[in-house]
Amino acid sequence: MEALKKLRLHVTFGALATILMGVLFLVWADSIVKAFAWVIGVILVVIGVTQFLGKLFGDTGRSSGMLIGGLIAVIGVWVILHQETAAGIVPMLIGVVLVVHGLQGISLAFSGRTVKMPHWWVGLIIGILDIVLGCVCIVCAFRLVTLALQVMGVMMIYDGIASCLLVHRVNRAEKDIIDSRIISETTDDI
Repeated sequence: MEALKKLRLHVTFGALATILMGVLFLVWADSIVKAFAWVIGVILVVIGVTQFLGKLFGDTGRSSGMLIGGLIAVIGVWVILHQETAAGIVPMLIGVVLVVHGLQGISLAFSGRTVKMPHWWVGLIIGILDIVLGCVCIVCAFRLVTLALQVMGVMMIYDGIASCLLVHRVNRAEKDIIDSRIISETTDDI
């Protein structure tokens, strides 16, 4: 019984922490994305400088290792200075892939039309939709990252509230059982 109480306490605290993080993600998504990009930039700088100095003062002294280390450090500095752009790179890459797939889909649709494929226009619509979605990813890259973080914030708030409600319902059900046992034992004694 004591273990269950501890579990409920842990679930409740975890749920409250999840709600708090969800609110932070929802309200300050832009700042969190920038901070995350900054941390990644700092990590890249440390890795690059460490590799550069390791190759510079190491036994091998290989210039290719120094070049790679320097390049990693420069990329890290770029990420620190351009956090929004760095955070938007992933959606931009996904957008490029979608545009390329859309162009391929349109090409295949017209090939299907040439060979009199039934419903060839479905491929054309899919290709156009891929291109439109790809352009949205490219143009709104940073906003998509922020929106994703906000959606995760809403999910975390939901999860935290649901966990708190579950703990509350289990506690109430147990209390009702204990109360009914006390009442039944009291009436049996009479």
